[in-house]
Amino acid sequence: MRPDEKQTLPLHRLLLDGGRVLYLQPEAKSAHLNPSRLASALAEVCLYGRLYAANRARAGSVWRRLACIAAVPLIPWLRLRRLLPTVRYLCAQRRAPRHTVLALLLVLVASACGELMGYTLGAGGAAAVLGRFELNRHEHLSASDWRLFAAQRGGRDGSE
Repeated sequence: MRPDEKQTLPLHRLLLDGGRVLYLQPEAKSAHLNPSRLASALAEVCLYGRLYAANRARAGSVWRRLACIAAVPLIPWLRLRRLLPTVRYLCAQRRAPRHTVLALLLVLVASACGELMGYTLGAGGAAAVLGRFELNRHEHLSASDWRLFAAQRGGRDGSE
């Protein structure tokens, strides 16, 4: 099936240009789970930060890598500064949990720690760990989110 040109996404274009067959099913449903355990969320963003920085470090010079390492402490604050208007808006609308800024700062610091590891040590085993994480996302849910997830799946345990 060749999708309408106007609806073609970059990934679709890449597949089609590579001679692949692309099947689209508008009736298909997908479920995505974000970790709701704090430790899992922090580990995930740390690992993604490590992969991101390791990939950037490969493409640059030693001097660029050293500059990135030196700038790592600024990363959470720069990102938080960009996100604060949205967070303030959501808090004013009472659509954000009470400790949103604290949780956001923790996540940004964890991501920056991952970037520091990526710039200094490379990717290590981060890709393999993230692969297992992605395949077992249900294991990173809080107890209350797990019950919600199981109920939405008709009582199935989500491990298939």
